[in-house]
Amino acid sequence: MRWLFVALLATHGWTLPGVAVMDAVWAPTWQGLAEGLAQSLRLLILVWWLRRIWLVSGRDGFLGALYLLFRPFRRLGLPAATLACRLGLTLHYADRLLSLPRPVHWRQWPTWLAESMAQTGPDEVELTLCRWRVPDWVLVGLAVAIATGMWA
Repeated sequence: MRWLFVALLATHGWTLPGVAVMDAVWAPTWQGLAEGLAQSLRLLILVWWLRRIWLVSGRDGFLGALYLLFRPFRRLGLPAATLACRLGLTLHYADRLLSLPRPVHWRQWPTWLAESMAQTGPDEVELTLCRWRVPDWVLVGLAVAIATGMWA
């Protein structure tokens, strides 16, 4: 994750015009570094919120939340249930892969990956959907109000 932050900072710092940090042709700009830092902070806040949802509701609740998030896009042809199920299977295999002991030598990696992927996954994925409560509607309304106020 830290490399993503460094990449955001570097690409914004060296591609956006503005006042150079030092007197050199290749120097980043202050405006670019500020925008890169702002993008990094936005990404960090998003990851924190996703982690919070994951910790509060678990994998099933997280997949249910993604299903509810993607459900309005069914009219555009986006299969919300299929995306949520595929993400659930991907997370299942990622957890399984991370729980296995890693080989020490790089030549053992293909065998290790083949053995871990040969195991079967779950037969079904169940999406747990929760009812909306009043605080949920208030939070969404507040987020929409803040977002429209910031972009207006």
